[in-house]
Amino acid sequence: MGNHSKLDRFSTNVSTQTEPGAGLKATGFTAGTQPVAKNMNWLVSETIDKVNDVLEDGTISGFDDSVGMAPIIQKYIPAGDDAGWAQAYDGPNVIEHGATLGWVALCAHVTTAGVREVLALDGNATNPTCQVTRFDAATGALNGVSGDLSTGNLPAVGTEVWAATDMCSDGTSVYITFEDTDAAPVTHQIQAFDIATWTRKSGWPNTGTALPGTGARSGYQNNGVMVVSATQIATANSWWTTTFAGDATDTAITLIGMADGVIDANGAGDAPVGGTPFTLASDGAYIYFLCSTTKDVCSASIASDLIGGTGNTNWPYTATANQNQGIVHTGTLIATGWDNSSNANVLRIHTQDDGHVSTSAYADDRVIEDIGSMTWDGLCVWARCTVDLTGTEKTAIARIDINQASYQVAGTVHEMPTLEQILKTVMILDMDAAHHVAQETSPIMFDGRDIWVVGNKQISQTLSGNIYRITKAVLR
Repeated sequence: MGNHSKLDRFSTNVSTQTEPGAGLKATGFTAGTQPVAKNMNWLVSETIDKVNDVLEDGTISGFDDSVGMAPIIQKYIPAGDDAGWAQAYDGPNVIEHGATLGWVALCAHVTTAGVREVLALDGNATNPTCQVTRFDAATGALNGVSGDLSTGNLPAVGTEVWAATDMCSDGTSVYITFEDTDAAPVTHQIQAFDIATWTRKSGWPNTGTALPGTGARSGYQNNGVMVVSATQIATANSWWTTTFAGDATDTAITLIGMADGVIDANGAGDAPVGGTPFTLASDGAYIYFLCSTTKDVCSASIASDLIGGTGNTNWPYTATANQNQGIVHTGTLIATGWDNSSNANVLRIHTQDDGHVSTSAYADDRVIEDIGSMTWDGLCVWARCTVDLTGTEKTAIARIDINQASYQVAGTVHEMPTLEQILKTVMILDMDAAHHVAQETSPIMFDGRDIWVVGNKQISQTLSGNIYRITKAVLR
């Protein structure tokens, strides 16, 4: 699009470049009224003017019309490398740090100098180190490691062996949940750390805050801790086994003050008896969460200290055919991902008012077999999924177009278009690697520019220790 020459007009003499009258413009030229030369010259000159306008303004905004394509491509591809734009498995987009690392959570971070970073939490329960590693988001380079954050910051009155399980961030601090993997009863703790120094956040207890209940966490867990308001974080206590009572004795969800680590409330929202909460989403007013055992999509009111949910029709939403695995809030809607047992739907759209107003068509295994962890880029949902290639399952990432307006008609369940119609992109992470079940609920994150995906949150598996980038997500 650079170094182009404009076209020359037939004539610039106004006396021979005459605009036709309104009648000829409206009705066109018919047999016996062919245009005379001056009118023909006007028509051709109009075309030439428009072509010259395109040639003059045809380059992407911000570039001189003579620069050529190379600088334009480099603007949209990291470090000018063509492969960075293509697939998640291309070299510039893969961070590899060994299969003994189990990345259980990702957070986006921007330093005071404006450097974009990805924070990755190692949750290796076999040999717990509780470290957060910082990667440069533009290059994938290592920017530093926190050291073992469990040392001196968690209870040590017995033989506790603390393994990190999840993490969220408010931009200056991270909030990390831990599980004692030593022996029963299995207990759980949360502690806060400042990113700049990796020291305990001022105001938080020396050994963190004990989360209610005991027992092993759910293997489905992802997004188990989240910033849910300007002052609070919440945890999904997936070891919760209490009987539903509809009051603060239910400990499915815990609400914690970010400033001091004090528990503000425990509750189960509108969760049914026997629910096992394991994944969170929030719109600032309500926490939306999944229950794995009862296969419900539930809600809990933040203002009401987690006692009761939205109170609207169809909440909680219950499915009986397949297992829920992922949830994300899109600004006006809640999207949930499901596995494909019993040939069931793998994507559902919920509203606060009706709980379940739309459903996807049945999954096509060649396109999407299961949907797990999810994230939102402001336009589309990005979901971890499985694709079945003639009997061989592969781990993939799908970009799904969610129509924010048409799915909000209240009162009845409305069918969405078929899944194939709303799919924008499906990318397989590694064509040579077979799918592993833990990959469906491994972390996926949007940092405002790129999508970041953990290969496998478990250690010593194919793709363990790998983090993949899908660049310029919203432009795809």
